Amino acid sequence: MFRLNLEKSAEQQDVQNFHRQRKLIKKDRTALGANARLVSRCDIVIHQGISEVRCQLPLIIEDAENGLTSLSRKLFSELLDELRLLDKRLKQCEQ
Repeated sequence: MFRLNLEKSAEQQDVQNFHRQRKLIKKDRTALGANARLVSRCDIVIHQGISEVRCQLPLIIEDAENGLTSLSRKLFSELLDELRLLDKRLKQCEQ
């Protein structure tokens, strides 16, 4: 059952919900970055930080000489797509 908190105005609740959503998106994006680093092979290094993951994933996917299997390449592509979606959602929240 959904009930409004009568001690807070609807606007205050909206702001609180917004901050919770934004926090969740950032948490998901951080976890995705960590997952990308864990999925990487020993000879492919993805440095820490979401901006590094965002920068390095496309290069790893496109590098035909890095020895990735087609499945690994597909997994990295899916991670990159999800990262871009989370970035978009976070940008929408910040607007």
